[in-house]
Formats: sequence, C-alpha cells, structure tokens
Amino acid sequence: MSKSITLLVFTLAISLTGFQLTHAQEQPSNSETYTEQMLGGWSPTSIDEQVMNAAYFAASAIHDGQLQNVLSARQQVVAGMNYAMVLEMDNGHQWETIVYQNLDNVYSLTSKKRLY
Repeated sequence: MSKSITLLVFTLAISLTGFQLTHAQEQPSNSETYTEQMLGGWSPTSIDEQVMNAAYFAASAIHDGQLQNVLSARQQVVAGMNYAMVLEMDNGHQWETIVYQNLDNVYSLTSKKRLY
C-alpha cells in the first residue's frame, strides 16, 4: 500500500510539473501584452457606442468646447467599466480622460488632463 501511495504521489508530481511547464510556455513574452490581457487590466477597445457615450459625457464635464473626435480609447473592467480616452475638442484642445461607468450606467469623470 505504501508503495502504491508513493507511486501515485510521484506520478502526480511529474504530471503537474509537465502541466506547469506547458502553460508557462504559453504566456506571452511581452510583459505589456500580458498586462493588457490580465483580468482587471487595461485593454484596447474600438470606438463604439459605449465609448462615444462616455466621451460625450467627459466632453460635457470638461466644459472646453464640443467633442470633435475620440483619438484613442482603452477600457478596464472593474465593478462597472473605466474608459481611458484621448479626446479632441472643436477648439483644437486635446484631453486625456478617464470616465467610470458604474453598474447602474451612471457616468463620472475620474480624471482629466489637458494635453494641448
């Protein structure tokens, strides 16, 4: 019985080591790519209706002209969604913003920085 348990433990240890080595090789080598894929990390997003709604909210909260264009957007899943966007206003000013959308779809501007 003791030999069977020892053999079972040894077999499991070898199997798990092989599993860990296989999965370790599947991780991206680029740490930035790995960060973007992590749960809760920022990831690029297309400029869709949800991003535009967040952008219009940010533009109205900034009070620096009308929204002209969304130059870039990323999103982060939290208890709701964060949208990090670079906005271009009709007066030529560009703003780096973060808008939080809670689970009730209420927006709040959590960060704004005028780039130029």
